[in-house]
Amino acid sequence: MSKAELLLVGAGPVGCMVASALVTREVQFDWFIRNPDVRKALQGLSVRFPDHTHKSDLSGAGFPEKIPGGIHNTVITCVKSQHTEHLLASLPLGISSRRLAIANGLINGDHHLGLLYGGAYLDGAQLVTRRSNTLRVGSLGSIVDDSPWFCELLSCDWLATEAVTGIEVLQWHKLCLNCVVNPLTALLDVPNGRIMESLQSPLVQGLVQELQRVAHKHLGRRWNYTEADIVNGVQQLIEATIENSSSMREDLRHGRQPEISHMNGAIARLGREYGIPCPLNSSIAELVVSAAGKPRSRD
Repeated sequence: MSKAELLLVGAGPVGCMVASALVTREVQFDWFIRNPDVRKALQGLSVRFPDHTHKSDLSGAGFPEKIPGGIHNTVITCVKSQHTEHLLASLPLGISSRRLAIANGLINGDHHLGLLYGGAYLDGAQLVTRRSNTLRVGSLGSIVDDSPWFCELLSCDWLATEAVTGIEVLQWHKLCLNCVVNPLTALLDVPNGRIMESLQSPLVQGLVQELQRVAHKHLGRRWNYTEADIVNGVQQLIEATIENSSSMREDLRHGRQPEISHMNGAIARLGREYGIPCPLNSSIAELVVSAAGKPRSRD
C-alpha cells in the first residue's frame, strides 16, 4: 500500500496511537495534521510504556499541509465526534473506499466504527499508554463489512484488535461508560483513578439511570445491559486506565473544545425526544461547555 492510498486524519492521542500502529506494521500512509506546529512536533513521535519508551520511525509517512486530492482507497479518522460525520462527507472517497472512524461519542453514517478500550494521552510528542489497549471494529449502515481487514492492518503487540458484529450496541455501551468517566474527571481535573470512590454516589447512580433509560428506549430489545453492568463497566475502565488523564480533561486543560455534545449532550437531546427527563446529563453537559475555552494551569 502506497502512502497516497491510506490517509490518516487526526493528531490527538488516538490518531497518534493509530500512526504508531501503522508504523509498527510497516504500512505507508499520509498523516494529515492541521496545526503546523503539531505536525512538525509529531514527526518525532515516541510511545512511552510503563517499562520503556519506543521511538516511532515516521520517516516513511507523508505529512501533507492539506488533505491530498484524489481518491484514497483507505481513510482512518481520529477526530472529535462532532467533526467526524462532516469530515467523512467532505473527503475525496470512492464507492469502494474503506473508511474507519475511531471516536468516543455517538456518531452515525455508512462507515466502519472503531471503539478503543484502554487509553492514552499526549505529553508533548510522547504518547503515554499501556500494552493493554483493544480496538473493536464493526460496520455501521449498509457498507460492506471490512472489519477483519482493518483489524489485520492495525493489530500490534500493544493494540489488540477485534472484528465485531452489533457495533451500534457496543457504541452505546462505551458511550455510557465515557459519559461517566470523561466529564467527571474533566470537571474535577483529576486522573481517571481518582473518581473510583465516587461510583456509588447519588450523582453517578443518577447519571447511569438516565443513560440506561435512554439506551433502552433507543435500542429496544437489542440493549441487554443493566445499570449494574454499566457501573461495573465504568469500574473496569477506570482500573484499566487508572493513571490516565481522560481526553476531555486534557481538552479542558488546554482550552480545546471537548466532544460533550455527542456524549452527555446527545443523551440529553435524545431524552427530550423520547420524553425521558435527563437533568443530570444535561447539567453535566452544560458545566463542561461553560468550562471549555478557559485553559487551566498544568501541574
